[in-house]
Amino acid sequence: MFSPVSIRLHPAFTLVKDLSGNGIPDGFEAVVEFDDRFGDPTRAAGTVLFELYDYRAGFPDDRGVRLVDPWPGKILTVDQQKAHWDVALRAYSFELAYPAVRTDRDYVLHVTYDPGPGNGPMLFAQTIINSTKPRSSPVTRPISHEPSTSPVSSPR
Repeated sequence: MFSPVSIRLHPAFTLVKDLSGNGIPDGFEAVVEFDDRFGDPTRAAGTVLFELYDYRAGFPDDRGVRLVDPWPGKILTVDQQKAHWDVALRAYSFELAYPAVRTDRDYVLHVTYDPGPGNGPMLFAQTIINSTKPRSSPVTRPISHEPSTSPVSSPR
């Protein structure tokens, strides 16, 4: 009843990061949240696989070229749970080293969760990691084409 049924990469906390502490970005922090059937945060046990792609704006699948071999992560043992669980976020945190990271481009980070045979479904999520470079044009949002409920008068 309380096992994970959904996964997401937290969009505010999954970001480019200085992992070595030298002031230069050299990887990513991926914050993975699982929810149970009630929509509440929950813990999970299994393996996670992170894949990094170039971001392609304007395509149905915004994943471009895969940029690096996948990063595997495990949350199977008590020690692995302690190493990755963030009590304040109620989520798992993983540091993904990628020295070639650039702050003038955007990325797509994809995660696959495998709870193991017979332990539930595989879960998938992805997020766009925005660079710190200011955009030259605003990001557009889809416009709803819902019919208006009130009549519109035309000018004469």
